[in-house]
Amino acid sequence: TDGQARSFSHRHSLPVWEVGAGLSGITLPDYRGAARQRQYLLPFPMFVYRSPHLRVDRSGIRADLWDSDRVELPLRYAMPLGRLQNRGWVFSPSLGWRVSDVGGFSGWQFGLWGGPVFATRAYHRYYYEIDPQHARTWRPAYAAKGGYGGLELTAALNKRYPQTWVAGFVRATHLGGAAFADSPLVERRTNVSAGIVVGWLFARSNEEVRQTD
Repeated sequence: TDGQARSFSHRHSLPVWEVGAGLSGITLPDYRGAARQRQYLLPFPMFVYRSPHLRVDRSGIRADLWDSDRVELPLRYAMPLGRLQNRGWVFSPSLGWRVSDVGGFSGWQFGLWGGPVFATRAYHRYYYEIDPQHARTWRPAYAAKGGYGGLELTAALNKRYPQTWVAGFVRATHLGGAAFADSPLVERRTNVSAGIVVGWLFARSNEEVRQTD
């Protein structure tokens, strides 16, 4: 039906570029599978660029090879900040569902998406491998493999105002069956992350482009 179609697709015009700043309060594990959970209060600059097939925002740089509101196929390259050092590739296809004006509250958008995560050996090695020289009786040596890296499910709620936007999210990760699940560094099979973000927009383009936000 038309109503169901609108639930999956929320398209409207947005500025081609925007500049601003934000503040986020988040709680997340040190890494997927870690037992230690930490809390952070982080300010951050914000730059958004939108075109019909390219987008640069807080999620990174993304090229849309085809137009779909329900399916995303992100491919990410990982490296440590400050150094051009290979940390591997991550591939995380996902299915998503979006609802506009949640509960009758105008402007509030709800999204739910999830799917499997796959990564190269280099990526899994960085987090889960234990070299023989670092092995202990309680932490034996472990050689990580590439491949399946668990499931992720994310729920998010956000609203955009003329000069500000607010958002909150909850993400659950389950590592059952992952290629590195038997690593001694996997202390928990399930992790939960959550956060609240507030952003302020200082400048924007007059030109607009139609996109799903």
